[in-house]
Amino acid sequence: MERMQQIVGRARAAFNSGRSRPLEFRIRQLKALERMVQEKEKEILAALKADLNKCGHNAYSHEILGVLGELALTMEKLPSWAAPQPVKKNLLTMRDEAYIGYEPLGVVLVIGAWNYPFVLVMQPLIGAIAAGNAVVVKPSEVSENTARLVAELLPQYLDKELYPVVTGGVPETTDLLTQRFDHILYTGNTAVGKIVMAAAAKHLTPVTLELGGKSPCAPGSCWGGEVAVGAFWGLCPAHTTLPFSRLPQHQPSSRMFPLSQR
Repeated sequence: MERMQQIVGRARAAFNSGRSRPLEFRIRQLKALERMVQEKEKEILAALKADLNKCGHNAYSHEILGVLGELALTMEKLPSWAAPQPVKKNLLTMRDEAYIGYEPLGVVLVIGAWNYPFVLVMQPLIGAIAAGNAVVVKPSEVSENTARLVAELLPQYLDKELYPVVTGGVPETTDLLTQRFDHILYTGNTAVGKIVMAAAAKHLTPVTLELGGKSPCAPGSCWGGEVAVGAFWGLCPAHTTLPFSRLPQHQPSSRMFPLSQR
């Protein structure tokens, strides 16, 4: 627990110094993150292959392109997102300058998932950096090669005090959740989501949870059996957070799923 206190304490001290607030600093960090993804693409893909046996095309399209696209959009839009937004005046404020200004929350905790271990850590990190926060990154220990690579690469490209990486399993995550954060983002299963929310409640910390769910697939009556089976098995790999789990049938199963009879 003392180690986690030190990590979070350094991140909070770095945030309180004010250096993460200037727009120019945020954009520099995002550009550094973009450079990291571009320069270390082969290493990232190799780690994903080792952890999940993801083929190059799948890993590149889902993880690398997703992160690069998020970075490009964020860097393009950040000046307008961060700018004060004017608001309508009334009789009491007509002689005032009235606007909504956006402030960073403070120290954010990002807990990633094993199934998309790179993109589900990087995308929340991008948003938190863009908002001017310090971020403690906790990759999933299940995808250990990707977690190790993230812990190795981020300090080489980003501010080490503002954006530390914590690796480890349940004990490390449990210790981390005893610390006070200003926002927690967690991606994973419902059981752990409840633990995260309970820990956050002790400090009244707001949370963002992306949890697994159930998604019905409703095939049209014109679908053939092979098309339906292909969609059900090919478009919903088991490691995706929202797989097709139910398939309502408009036709007898022998007509809709001739392959299922084999």
